[in-house]
Amino acid sequence: MSNVPVEKPLDNKKTYKQSGSRVRGILGWIAFVLAVFVITRYVFPVIICVGKSMQPNFYDSDFIIGSAIHGELQRGDIIVFDRDGTDMLKRVVALPGDVIDMDKETCEVKINGEVVVPANTQLIDSDCQTQLDNTVVPDGHVFVLGDNYAISEDSRCNSVGMVNEDSIICVMILHLPLGDRPDK
Repeated sequence: MSNVPVEKPLDNKKTYKQSGSRVRGILGWIAFVLAVFVITRYVFPVIICVGKSMQPNFYDSDFIIGSAIHGELQRGDIIVFDRDGTDMLKRVVALPGDVIDMDKETCEVKINGEVVVPANTQLIDSDCQTQLDNTVVPDGHVFVLGDNYAISEDSRCNSVGMVNEDSIICVMILHLPLGDRPDK
């Protein structure tokens, strides 16, 4: 007798189970990717810092993880908001009802009588300088500044102005300083 391999008949049940398992696996990965996208876009957005307006606290390529679901804003909160299709990262310095004074000549900014930007901190972009005398932050808005006062385009500029709370994308909950820092 010769040893001739005998082909086994196909087990159709096993083949169907394997292909069903493969489809479930693929659908699982698609669901996972979709969930990650939704969470990182609409619940906990991840923002990459670009620009120098928030230095020395935030540098290019730093990561910000924010919360799109937030309570009442506080002074000092770092927010990301949409301005004409561009995400901007700034610090909240005045809330609804706060009184802002800004001297166009000295660039000193006061919030409720307290100096938040000292005199003679000239803005590089003189178009940003505006005069604010006893200006009250309206309901549903905040006044924001960049940490690098001299170059920040922020609420002192007509192009930004008071930030409508509806345009806020998220409030920072975690800062990952991954960007290059200057040599000390």
